Amino acid sequence: MKSIILATALAALATTAFAQNQPMNAAPAAQSGSQGQQAQKTSPATQQFMQKAALTDLFEIQAGQLAQQKAQGAEYKQFGEMIFTDHTKTSQQLKGMALNMPGAQMPGGLDAAHKQKFDKLQSLSGAQFDTEFKSEQVKGHQEAIKLYQDYAQKGDQPDLKKFAQDTLPALQQHLQHAQALPKEGGAATVGSGSSKKKQ
Repeated sequence: MKSIILATALAALATTAFAQNQPMNAAPAAQSGSQGQQAQKTSPATQQFMQKAALTDLFEIQAGQLAQQKAQGAEYKQFGEMIFTDHTKTSQQLKGMALNMPGAQMPGGLDAAHKQKFDKLQSLSGAQFDTEFKSEQVKGHQEAIKLYQDYAQKGDQPDLKKFAQDTLPALQQHLQHAQALPKEGGAATVGSGSSKKKQ
């Protein structure tokens, strides 16, 4: 008889404890979950920066490969290798950060504007390729520098702002290299119609 009464009392205590603890545990969990989602929400400005930065990387990776295959001048080939390596690195960094940013969509390939530029480069050869490649690299890196500077100053994601700040020196170096590329592949054109010495 005593054992039955004891068992009943223990069951009642367990039920009371569960009823007391359940609301206390449930409410904070729901509240903290909604706060976490709100804190992690990715702003449209950040999504736009990541889209544009990712597209720049994709274009530069493919253009760098193309330059190594088609450029006449050695400097062009070396520059192509440099932008391929550097933009592959930043592309991987961006993809890693996107995993922690809800709503951030990384492009799977070039958009129409970048594809048109790439297709034009692919259709050219020799000095024409070098000239067009240099022009695109100067314009493209000027635009990329402005994009990264704007986000480094005004961005709302601290990690991404630091990424933008840390990447700027490499982009500025790329622009300087692109501007310094010799016309029409430099030395490669000396034996094909140009007898002038390089200044």
